[in-house]
Amino acid sequence: MSKNWTNVGIIASVFALTAGLLAGCGKESDQESSSGSPAASSAATASAGGTGASKPYDVTVALWDVATNLTDPATDKLLKTVEEKTNLSFEAQAVTWNDYKEKFNLWAASGQLPDMFVTDFRLTPTVDTWIKQGLLHALPDDLSAYPNLQKIMEMPDVKPLAIDGKFYFIPRLTKLSSDEYATERGYVVRKDWMEKLGIETPKTFEEYEAMFAAFAKNDPDGNGKADTIGLTHNFSDVFGTLLALGSSVPNIKGWMQEDGKWIPSIASTGMTDYLTKFKKLYDDGALDPDFALLKTNDGMDKFSQGNVGALAVQISDNFLYTIKQKWDKANPNQSFEDSITILPGWTAPDGNQYRFYQSTAYSDIYFSSKLSDDEFDALLKFIDFNLSEEGQDLYSYGFEGEDYTKENGTIVPSENRVNYPSYKFFIYLDGVGHSRNVPREVRASLYGENLVNLSYDMYDRLIAEAKPIPINFNVDLINSTEKNSFQSVINGYMDDITKIVLGSEDVETAWAKQLKVYEGKGMSKAIEEVNAIVAEKGIQ
Repeated sequence: MSKNWTNVGIIASVFALTAGLLAGCGKESDQESSSGSPAASSAATASAGGTGASKPYDVTVALWDVATNLTDPATDKLLKTVEEKTNLSFEAQAVTWNDYKEKFNLWAASGQLPDMFVTDFRLTPTVDTWIKQGLLHALPDDLSAYPNLQKIMEMPDVKPLAIDGKFYFIPRLTKLSSDEYATERGYVVRKDWMEKLGIETPKTFEEYEAMFAAFAKNDPDGNGKADTIGLTHNFSDVFGTLLALGSSVPNIKGWMQEDGKWIPSIASTGMTDYLTKFKKLYDDGALDPDFALLKTNDGMDKFSQGNVGALAVQISDNFLYTIKQKWDKANPNQSFEDSITILPGWTAPDGNQYRFYQSTAYSDIYFSSKLSDDEFDALLKFIDFNLSEEGQDLYSYGFEGEDYTKENGTIVPSENRVNYPSYKFFIYLDGVGHSRNVPREVRASLYGENLVNLSYDMYDRLIAEAKPIPINFNVDLINSTEKNSFQSVINGYMDDITKIVLGSEDVETAWAKQLKVYEGKGMSKAIEEVNAIVAEKGIQ
């Protein structure tokens, strides 16, 4: 396979993510050809390490929205091909962004965890408990039989995730580098409303807040009714971390140094700045009054209906395209591209423009300890095939002569390319689905040149002008008892913040009370433990 194929294929989940793999979530992303000839099929079987078993292994799998992506192999050629290549038969156990935590905990308690599943429980007591209970299958110490997987497990930001020298999950590489998260946070804004109300491009918090308030109060749609919303969000964690970029705690879910000590950012004095801005948006009517009640994708649906001025969301081209699809259904006579622009948010109090930045993987693939050795080996070979050049090309382009042709070594997607439902499962499983390594012209053919240019231009601007949020992976990825226990508290930060934003008490007093609650949940023990580990390991 030529290298120009590799650059496209290794990430081109672009086909898989065009309609509905949101958040990210998220959270949220990441964050992707083989021929359909007999020779290619034979090679794929070898890559997947075909076991020669007469009957395929039946395995249950769970990840977000998998039930809509794993349908019938008889009608999904890609699913049928991969199942035959890997000697596996997949059965979906449905989970969504709104119920996955409850379902996984229920399944674990009842001994019914899926054979292979994806979740974002890393560095929490939940995973520690599952390991102690013997519910998870550890990866083999020797991964040489799975060379593509072995490369992943040797990455610098993956190695620290071993637990007592063992790996109990495979990280889903949402991105190939942390810089690619730059457009994972931002605002989609009604450009036409800005022009109608005479609003210049905002830069400071005060200017953004005034714009959002004007959208809510100044009848930008001209219907004479008070029926517009200034700012809403698509996912609470995306919203919370986006607001943090323009605050004194840009790495709000991580750890920072203050007065010579490592502390959770939520324990920083900078939280007063964050909370003050958040509450002002709400109190002034600039923020959706129902922001606390929104479920994942509710905000996108609201924005697409045409009565919201700004949406806090990922601003990558694939997300913009997903919004456009919803918009076009609701507003068939109004161009989405002509109606919107994207903005990065306001500068922080220290004068810096920050961009989102995190570990290349935010969630992981786990395996049930109930798997037999042969079943586990087959699943690991399946993952290895997914990560291979051949597998990524197959998922990205489909079948030669049907879904694409080659002209002078260049991939030419067919206008009648089949939208195999299982694309989303295979690409989304490994997580490498949002990377910018796929050529720009290919993305333009999928999402439209205007949206790709809009997102790429913002990405280039952020990389050139904005600083990544201050994060020390050696500290944030420390895997220790007290830190993991308190991490579950940190992960619920939006619930605590929301109560204060909706309340009447001044934020400084209210947050001081909340910190006392955190003390009772082990915050000081976690701080003490983390700083001891930092000193012991000489982390700078």
